[in-house]
Amino acid sequence: MTTTLRTCVLTVVMIVVSALSASRAAASFHFMQIEQLIGGVNGDTSMQAIQLRMRSGFQNQVQNSRLRAWDAAGLNPIIIATFSGPVANSATGDRVLVCTSAFLSATAPATVPDAIMVAPIP
Repeated sequence: MTTTLRTCVLTVVMIVVSALSASRAAASFHFMQIEQLIGGVNGDTSMQAIQLRMRSGFQNQVQNSRLRAWDAAGLNPIIIATFSGPVANSATGDRVLVCTSAFLSATAPATVPDAIMVAPIP
């Protein structure tokens, strides 16, 4: 066998071994639906809210999760909110409210959100 052919065979074998020995990535994610979205109140776009609905039980473990939005072209993602801990409600159909701090002043009685938006929806 020539040196070039031996090198090619060895390279292919190394790639196959690497592919077979690679560990799989594991992730946990939730299937929640956006139930309501408020992009502004009386023309004030600083007052925004997103209400999520849990599609199955025990989806309240949202700590270390992020809520992101993209522009109309599907580009330039921004982080809308981050969850520092789990939300209190955990049954199927329960809701998670994320809103801006300005939105809180527009509600009566006072709204108790599960998270405050760090950036408004673009």
